[in-house]
Amino acid sequence: MKTKTEQLEICRTCNNNCCECEDSDWLKKIQGNLFHVHNLFLPADTASYFGKAPCQTCGDELAGDRYKICGKNNKTGAIEEFIVCIDCYGYLFT
Repeated sequence: MKTKTEQLEICRTCNNNCCECEDSDWLKKIQGNLFHVHNLFLPADTASYFGKAPCQTCGDELAGDRYKICGKNNKTGAIEEFIVCIDCYGYLFT
């Protein structure tokens, strides 16, 4: 059985087109919610905190570590902030 990290590497390679991937729907949510954003970066205050707010990229509603990330809106050029769960943070920044 593959670890989540190993499976994510496979998903990055196949561009989420494999039907076997249990994380395929999760990855499609992330990509869909961040479609309008590019140049993701971490703001100066990147400390994680424990919270119950849903992840703004995958929609995870379980309580856990949350991080603030930023990205530039493709259409407006404005910097947008997102609160993400630790899984999305790891996927986006590793």
